[in-house]
Amino acid sequence: MKRFSFLVLFLSIYGHAQQFKPAVITLKNGEKMTGTIFYNTPFLTPQTFDFKDDSNKIIRLNQNKVKEVIISDKAKFIKAEFELSRHPENLQNLEYNPEFNMVKEEHFVEQITFGKYNLYKYADKENTAYFYSTDDSNTFKPLLFKEYFVANGDKGTDRKYLKELQKINCGNITFKTVRYIESSLIDYFDKINECNGQSSIQYQKPKGYTEHKVFGLYSKMKEGGETGYGGGYEFEYHLPFLNYSFAIAAAPNFISYSENKELKYGQSTTKSIISLPVLFRYYPLKSKDYKLYVSYSILNFSQRQQDVRIYNNIIVSDNYFTAYENNFFELGLRFKNLEAFSRFHSAAADKAISVGLKYTVYSSKK
Repeated sequence: MKRFSFLVLFLSIYGHAQQFKPAVITLKNGEKMTGTIFYNTPFLTPQTFDFKDDSNKIIRLNQNKVKEVIISDKAKFIKAEFELSRHPENLQNLEYNPEFNMVKEEHFVEQITFGKYNLYKYADKENTAYFYSTDDSNTFKPLLFKEYFVANGDKGTDRKYLKELQKINCGNITFKTVRYIESSLIDYFDKINECNGQSSIQYQKPKGYTEHKVFGLYSKMKEGGETGYGGGYEFEYHLPFLNYSFAIAAAPNFISYSENKELKYGQSTTKSIISLPVLFRYYPLKSKDYKLYVSYSILNFSQRQQDVRIYNNIIVSDNYFTAYENNFFELGLRFKNLEAFSRFHSAAADKAISVGLKYTVYSSKK
């Protein structure tokens, strides 16, 4: 237990260190600082930065001191003053007022396209907003979008940002179909910059990646006492945010059990289980070679074949299907391409405990 605790502590410290990226800070007075910054691809636009210089001392920087942050090949953040509309964006809280509620604020924004026309993004817990500027001006012009309720309860939409896109349109580039999401806006700004003779420069945004694994396992049911062996295949998709801390997986598998021959009246014994669990996975600790994860099967399509002893000492076979009852928690530790894991099943699965090994045969991560 002490060794495991030490390993968890080591992975936690090492994994945290891996999230410090090379960066250049420009202060308000024009002075530049080089070092590393903690960056894990956050959902929201960061307003403070943990900066570490050559002495490894961590300094927390905010917009009171900093003008610009460039994280090498990852992101660029600029302190800016801009106008945005403060209104509810959650469907359950939409207003009946179609008007924009414009306020002037000052925050860090992320620059997401570069060229004659620059695109910026700002996101906090309440709103996500986009802005643009030209290469000869520091003025940030808002791209406005609002959804609201009308009198009969239907949803109305004001896509005022399309008028701004029309103003800067180039050639025959289509702007009316541009959606108010980051990928669609980036694609449009890339096209108009190229149309104006400037190749668009972008920082490399993280993309999700997939892994394909094979695994074998040993399983024992706590209540029935049956033991079994099995194996399967796992497809895992790593989500491209928060430093790939979350993933979705599907793991079809088959387990064959040794039957309990000494059945009493009304008792059953499991012969085999074929299942397709869909798992949500979280990696709390990560490093280059080691990963610790926990999973839960949000769905588990399972068919169990079992024998049941009924009246007159007769044994009949039965098939039982479920999608929700045979769920389990999974705990795993990975070293490079090899993983050791254990699963703890619910009472509906006779509180079975499984242990096994997985091996990654292919990864699309670059």
